[in-house]
Amino acid sequence: MELPNYDAVQARYFSDLKQYCSKPANHHYCLLSGDVDSFLLLAAAMQTHESVTILTIRGDDLTDYNKAKQAADYYGLPFKSLHVGPHDMMANLDLLKGSKDHTVFSAMFRISFMLLLQKYPIADGSVYQGDGGDTLYGNKSHFVYLTTKKVAAERGITSAAARELLRREQKLIQYTDEYLNTGLVKFIREYIEQHGCRPVQPLMDSQFAYVLDVPLPYFKGNKKAWVKDGLVKHFGVSREIAYSRMRCSMQDGMGYRKKFTELLRKHTGIANGNTAVAALSE
Repeated sequence: MELPNYDAVQARYFSDLKQYCSKPANHHYCLLSGDVDSFLLLAAAMQTHESVTILTIRGDDLTDYNKAKQAADYYGLPFKSLHVGPHDMMANLDLLKGSKDHTVFSAMFRISFMLLLQKYPIADGSVYQGDGGDTLYGNKSHFVYLTTKKVAAERGITSAAARELLRREQKLIQYTDEYLNTGLVKFIREYIEQHGCRPVQPLMDSQFAYVLDVPLPYFKGNKKAWVKDGLVKHFGVSREIAYSRMRCSMQDGMGYRKKFTELLRKHTGIANGNTAVAALSE
Protein backbone atom coordinates (compact mmCIF):
# COMPACT_ATOMS: atom_id res chain seq x y z
CA MET A 1 0.00 0.00 0.00
CA GLU A 2 1.43 3.38 -1.04
CA LEU A 3 1.91 5.89 1.78
CA PRO A 4 0.17 9.29 1.55
CA ASN A 5 2.28 12.19 0.31
CA TYR A 6 3.79 14.52 2.93
CA ASP A 7 5.94 16.56 0.54
CA ALA A 8 4.10 19.78 1.41
CA VAL A 9 4.80 19.29 5.11
CA GLN A 10 8.45 18.58 4.32
CA ALA A 11 8.73 21.75 2.21
CA ARG A 12 7.13 23.79 5.00
CA TYR A 13 9.43 22.25 7.61
CA PHE A 14 12.63 23.02 5.76
CA SER A 15 11.44 26.53 4.91
CA ASP A 16 10.59 27.18 8.56
CA LEU A 17 13.95 25.78 9.71
CA LYS A 18 15.79 28.06 7.32
CA GLN A 19 13.90 31.05 8.66
CA TYR A 20 14.43 29.96 12.27
CA CYS A 21 18.21 29.74 11.77
CA SER A 22 18.52 32.92 9.71
CA LYS A 23 18.67 35.57 12.43
CA PRO A 24 21.79 37.75 12.11
CA ALA A 25 24.58 37.53 14.68
CA ASN A 26 28.21 38.55 14.89
CA HIS A 27 29.26 34.93 15.23
CA HIS A 28 27.65 31.58 14.45
CA TYR A 29 28.55 28.31 16.18
CA CYS A 30 27.24 24.77 15.72
CA LEU A 31 27.64 21.98 18.26
CA LEU A 32 28.13 19.27 15.68
CA SER A 33 28.34 15.50 15.90
CA GLY A 34 28.00 12.90 13.18
CA ASP A 35 24.24 12.68 13.57
CA VAL A 36 21.34 13.89 11.45
CA ASP A 37 19.94 16.44 13.89
CA SER A 38 22.95 18.70 14.41
CA PHE A 39 23.82 18.50 10.72
CA LEU A 40 20.27 19.57 9.85
CA LEU A 41 20.72 22.77 11.84
CA LEU A 42 24.13 23.39 10.31
CA ALA A 43 22.65 22.99 6.83
CA ALA A 44 19.78 25.32 7.76
CA ALA A 45 22.19 27.98 9.04
CA MET A 46 24.32 27.69 5.91
CA GLN A 47 21.30 28.61 3.79
CA THR A 48 21.69 32.17 5.08
CA HIS A 49 25.07 32.65 6.76
CA GLU A 50 28.46 32.63 5.07
CA SER A 51 30.28 30.78 7.83
CA VAL A 52 29.61 28.80 10.99
CA THR A 53 32.30 27.70 13.44
CA ILE A 54 32.04 23.99 14.22
CA LEU A 55 32.56 22.83 17.81
CA THR A 56 32.93 19.08 18.29
CA ILE A 57 33.76 16.74 21.15
CA ARG A 58 36.00 13.83 20.20
CA GLY A 59 35.85 10.60 22.18
CA ASP A 60 37.92 7.45 21.95
CA ASP A 61 35.80 6.07 19.10
CA LEU A 62 36.48 8.31 16.09
CA THR A 63 33.44 7.29 14.01
CA ASP A 64 31.24 10.13 15.21
CA TYR A 65 34.10 12.65 15.11
CA ASN A 66 35.06 11.69 11.56
CA LYS A 67 31.51 12.26 10.33
CA ALA A 68 31.42 15.68 11.98
CA LYS A 69 34.75 16.57 10.34
CA GLN A 70 33.39 15.36 7.00
CA ALA A 71 30.43 17.73 7.36
CA ALA A 72 32.68 20.68 8.25
CA ASP A 73 34.91 19.94 5.26
CA TYR A 74 31.86 19.70 3.00
CA TYR A 75 31.02 23.33 3.75
CA GLY A 76 34.65 24.44 4.20
CA LEU A 77 34.07 25.63 7.77
CA PRO A 78 36.35 26.32 10.76
CA PHE A 79 36.52 23.13 12.81
CA LYS A 80 37.43 23.08 16.49
CA SER A 81 37.47 19.81 18.41
CA LEU A 82 38.44 18.71 21.89
CA HIS A 83 39.31 15.18 22.92
CA VAL A 84 37.60 14.22 26.17
CA GLY A 85 38.45 10.72 27.41
CA PRO A 86 37.27 8.78 30.48
CA HIS A 87 40.18 9.99 32.60
CA ASP A 88 39.39 13.59 31.63
CA MET A 89 35.89 12.92 32.89
CA MET A 90 37.21 11.56 36.18
CA ALA A 91 39.57 14.52 36.61
CA ASN A 92 36.64 16.93 36.34
CA LEU A 93 33.97 15.29 38.46
CA ASP A 94 33.80 18.49 40.51
CA LEU A 95 31.82 20.01 37.61
CA LEU A 96 28.92 17.75 38.60
CA LYS A 97 28.61 19.19 42.10
CA GLY A 98 25.18 20.70 42.67
CA SER A 99 23.92 19.74 39.21
CA LYS A 100 21.44 17.08 40.39
CA ASP A 101 22.41 14.89 37.42
CA HIS A 102 21.37 11.29 37.86
CA THR A 103 22.58 9.41 34.79
CA VAL A 104 25.95 8.53 33.30
CA PHE A 105 24.82 10.16 30.06
CA SER A 106 24.08 13.46 31.81
CA ALA A 107 27.48 13.43 33.48
CA MET A 108 29.27 12.74 30.20
CA PHE A 109 27.44 15.51 28.41
CA ARG A 110 27.79 18.13 31.15
CA ILE A 111 31.51 17.60 31.73
CA SER A 112 32.50 17.38 28.07
CA PHE A 113 30.35 20.39 27.09
CA MET A 114 31.82 22.56 29.82
CA LEU A 115 35.37 21.53 28.92
CA LEU A 116 34.68 22.25 25.24
CA LEU A 117 33.56 25.82 25.92
CA GLN A 118 36.45 26.36 28.33
CA LYS A 119 38.84 25.39 25.55
CA TYR A 120 37.01 27.33 22.83
CA PRO A 121 35.18 30.31 24.34
CA ILE A 122 32.12 31.58 22.51
CA ALA A 123 30.66 35.08 22.63
CA ASP A 124 28.20 37.43 20.96
CA GLY A 125 26.66 34.88 18.63
CA SER A 126 24.12 32.17 17.89
CA VAL A 127 24.71 28.56 18.89
CA TYR A 128 22.88 25.87 16.92
CA GLN A 129 22.18 22.76 18.99
CA GLY A 130 20.15 19.74 17.89
CA ASP A 131 18.48 18.39 21.03
CA GLY A 132 14.97 17.04 20.52
CA GLY A 133 15.19 15.39 17.12
CA ASP A 134 14.91 11.85 18.41
CA THR A 135 11.46 12.34 19.91
CA LEU A 136 10.23 14.58 17.09
CA TYR A 137 11.08 11.97 14.46
CA GLY A 138 10.27 9.00 16.68
CA ASN A 139 13.50 7.03 16.94
CA LYS A 140 13.30 3.53 18.38
CA SER A 141 14.18 4.51 21.93
CA HIS A 142 12.89 1.78 24.21
CA PHE A 143 11.71 4.05 27.02
CA VAL A 144 9.29 5.90 24.75
CA TYR A 145 7.69 2.78 23.30
CA LEU A 146 8.03 0.43 26.25
CA THR A 147 4.25 0.37 26.81
CA THR A 148 3.25 0.00 23.14
CA LYS A 149 1.48 -3.37 23.56
CA LYS A 150 -0.25 -2.29 26.77
CA VAL A 151 -1.54 0.97 25.25
CA ALA A 152 -2.70 -0.84 22.10
CA ALA A 153 -4.65 -3.37 24.16
CA GLU A 154 -6.18 -0.79 26.49
CA ARG A 155 -7.34 1.50 23.68
CA GLY A 156 -8.21 -1.16 21.14
CA ILE A 157 -5.80 0.22 18.53
CA THR A 158 -2.95 -1.26 16.51
CA SER A 159 0.62 -1.29 17.77
CA ALA A 160 1.51 1.18 15.01
CA ALA A 161 -1.18 3.59 16.21
CA ALA A 162 -0.01 3.14 19.80
CA ARG A 163 3.53 4.05 18.80
CA GLU A 164 2.29 7.22 17.12
CA LEU A 165 0.36 8.11 20.27
CA LEU A 166 3.34 7.51 22.56
CA ARG A 167 5.63 9.50 20.29
CA ARG A 168 3.25 12.48 20.35
CA GLU A 169 2.72 12.31 24.11
CA GLN A 170 6.47 12.19 24.78
CA LYS A 171 7.22 15.13 22.50
CA LEU A 172 4.40 17.27 23.88
CA ILE A 173 5.89 16.77 27.35
CA GLN A 174 9.16 18.17 26.03
CA TYR A 175 7.40 21.35 24.98
CA THR A 176 6.20 22.15 28.51
CA ASP A 177 7.86 24.80 30.67
CA GLU A 178 8.38 22.21 33.39
CA TYR A 179 10.49 20.03 31.08
CA LEU A 180 12.34 22.93 29.45
CA ASN A 181 13.39 24.25 32.84
CA THR A 182 14.89 21.07 34.27
CA GLY A 183 18.02 18.94 33.86
CA LEU A 184 20.30 19.04 30.86
CA VAL A 185 17.81 20.94 28.72
CA LYS A 186 17.93 23.89 31.07
CA PHE A 187 21.70 23.55 31.58
CA ILE A 188 22.52 23.66 27.85
CA ARG A 189 20.37 26.72 27.27
CA GLU A 190 21.60 28.63 30.30
CA TYR A 191 25.27 27.71 29.81
CA ILE A 192 25.16 29.05 26.26
CA GLU A 193 23.46 32.23 27.50
CA GLN A 194 26.07 32.64 30.24
CA HIS A 195 28.66 32.82 27.48
CA GLY A 196 26.83 35.72 25.87
CA CYS A 197 25.24 33.72 23.07
CA ARG A 198 21.74 32.85 21.91
CA PRO A 199 20.82 29.15 21.90
CA VAL A 200 19.10 28.07 18.68
CA GLN A 201 17.22 24.82 19.38
CA PRO A 202 14.33 24.47 16.92
CA LEU A 203 13.88 20.75 17.58
CA MET A 204 12.78 21.67 21.10
CA ASP A 205 10.38 24.40 19.91
CA SER A 206 6.65 23.67 19.75
CA GLN A 207 6.50 25.74 16.55
CA PHE A 208 7.50 22.53 14.78
CA ALA A 209 4.94 20.26 16.45
CA TYR A 210 3.22 19.81 13.09
CA VAL A 211 6.01 17.39 12.11
CA LEU A 212 4.37 14.93 14.52
CA ASP A 213 1.64 14.57 11.88
CA VAL A 214 4.14 12.81 9.61
CA PRO A 215 3.78 9.08 10.42
CA LEU A 216 6.70 7.10 11.80
CA PRO A 217 7.19 4.89 8.70
CA TYR A 218 8.42 7.94 6.76
CA PHE A 219 11.40 8.31 9.07
CA LYS A 220 12.36 4.62 8.95
CA GLY A 221 13.37 4.56 12.60
CA ASN A 222 16.88 5.68 13.44
CA LYS A 223 17.64 6.32 9.75
CA LYS A 224 15.48 9.49 9.85
CA ALA A 225 15.06 9.05 6.10
CA TRP A 226 12.40 11.78 5.71
CA VAL A 227 14.85 14.34 7.11
CA LYS A 228 17.75 13.18 4.94
CA ASP A 229 15.50 13.32 1.88
CA GLY A 230 14.57 16.90 2.76
CA LEU A 231 18.22 17.89 3.16
CA VAL A 232 18.81 16.85 -0.44
CA LYS A 233 15.58 18.27 -1.91
CA HIS A 234 15.29 21.56 -0.05
CA PHE A 235 18.79 22.47 1.17
CA GLY A 236 20.72 21.13 -1.81
CA VAL A 237 22.95 18.89 0.30
CA SER A 238 24.68 16.12 -1.61
CA ARG A 239 22.99 12.77 -1.21
CA GLU A 240 26.29 11.22 -0.14
CA ILE A 241 26.71 13.61 2.78
CA ALA A 242 23.05 13.63 3.83
CA TYR A 243 22.63 9.88 3.85
CA SER A 244 25.95 9.25 5.62
CA ARG A 245 24.64 10.98 8.75
CA MET A 246 23.83 8.50 11.51
CA ARG A 247 21.80 8.37 14.67
CA CYS A 248 24.17 7.91 17.60
CA SER A 249 23.77 8.91 21.23
CA MET A 250 26.67 10.83 22.73
CA GLN A 251 27.52 8.07 25.20
CA ASP A 252 27.80 5.59 22.33
CA GLY A 253 29.65 8.04 20.10
CA MET A 254 32.31 8.73 22.72
CA GLY A 255 33.12 5.03 22.83
CA TYR A 256 33.78 4.58 26.54
CA ARG A 257 30.52 4.64 28.47
CA LYS A 258 31.21 1.24 30.06
CA LYS A 259 34.76 2.19 30.99
CA PHE A 260 33.66 5.49 32.52
CA THR A 261 30.90 3.74 34.43
CA GLU A 262 33.41 1.27 35.87
CA LEU A 263 35.71 4.12 36.91
CA LEU A 264 32.77 5.82 38.64
CA ARG A 265 31.98 2.63 40.53
CA LYS A 266 35.56 2.29 41.73
CA HIS A 267 35.78 5.95 42.67
CA THR A 268 32.55 6.05 44.67
CA GLY A 269 32.21 2.46 45.84
CA ILE A 270 28.66 2.52 44.46
CA ALA A 271 27.70 -0.44 42.26
CA ASN A 272 25.30 1.40 39.95
CA GLY A 273 26.76 4.04 37.63
CA ASN A 274 23.67 6.25 37.62
CA THR A 275 23.48 6.16 41.39
CA ALA A 276 27.16 7.09 41.56
CA VAL A 277 26.52 10.11 39.35
CA ALA A 278 23.58 11.15 41.52
CA ALA A 279 25.78 10.99 44.65
CA LEU A 280 28.50 13.09 43.00
CA SER A 281 25.93 15.63 41.78
CA GLU A 282 24.50 16.53 45.18
